[in-house]
Amino acid sequence: MKIIACISLVVVSFLFPFIFGAERASTYEEKPTDYVIVLDATASMYASEIPISSDFLECKGKLVPEPEDQTQVEIKTVKRITLARISIQCWLEHENPSETDRFQLFFIQGTYMENVTSGFQPISKWEEFLVEVKKEEEENISGPDKFETDLGAAFFEAVHFCIENSPPDKRKVIIFASDLVESSSGSKLCGVIDEISRDFRSRNMDITYILFLAIAARKDDYIKVNRCFQNKFPTAIFVPIITNEGVTFEHYDTVVEILKRNEDLRLENKEKEEELTEMEEQLTEVSGERDECQNLIDSRERYFYQEIISSPLIIALSVILIVCSLGILLGVKRLLFT
Repeated sequence: MKIIACISLVVVSFLFPFIFGAERASTYEEKPTDYVIVLDATASMYASEIPISSDFLECKGKLVPEPEDQTQVEIKTVKRITLARISIQCWLEHENPSETDRFQLFFIQGTYMENVTSGFQPISKWEEFLVEVKKEEEENISGPDKFETDLGAAFFEAVHFCIENSPPDKRKVIIFASDLVESSSGSKLCGVIDEISRDFRSRNMDITYILFLAIAARKDDYIKVNRCFQNKFPTAIFVPIITNEGVTFEHYDTVVEILKRNEDLRLENKEKEEELTEMEEQLTEVSGERDECQNLIDSRERYFYQEIISSPLIIALSVILIVCSLGILLGVKRLLFT
């Protein structure tokens, strides 16, 4: 009966993903999201750049002026921190968060993170806190904190804030906007990515993905950090802002779709591993029961043999056989010596 039950369990387990797969995918999509938004507000982010058209910059109006005629050329420059703010705005507009989503906003201020929102806020309050971001864009950058940038510490704090403060029933997304200029003596970003990736694997931290907006980053910095993410943090989407080619949401959606498929595969593999473990446990249990049955059979066979040997009939037959054997031996002896 247990073997039949085991086979039935395997069949049900095999059919379960097909029956409930659509429902699980729907639940995954409907889960509310907690966004941890980190904006680099150090001195280098106040440098001006010439914007290049892309989805991440064009949703709030034209940053790249169009000439009225072929002879007129107008060059417009925008602060990097402004480009970062607009990129985040465009991305959130594209994502179209639900009313149940929340966000937490941090500013990188040298060697520390300024907690702007003091905890997660409803996404409906995003426009209110944009006022604080715009104020930060107009800040005086003469302060000493503005001339240090500890991206490693900021990234570490963002990841752990997300893990420790966002409950398990929410999707977790980190948006990090920076020009990748590091001037602090603290841990470098690549080193922290390596450290967190080890922690990520050991603790199975459930971050849906990280969107890293690289604002006018130097080529060498961009290549280096992008390689760090690719090697150590596969759930990160690295988006260059202000490059020779504009970045479209189509590219972003493609990467996100791949990440979702990877997540589905990870969940499927986890379920298969759990099923395999359960089957192994059942096989171990069946094997134990088989050994127990065999021991019981052996014990009963020994008991039955002992019962037969010790029965009065067997004893009597044994005595008769011995007496007959002795009689035969005596008869043979007389025949031989007469």
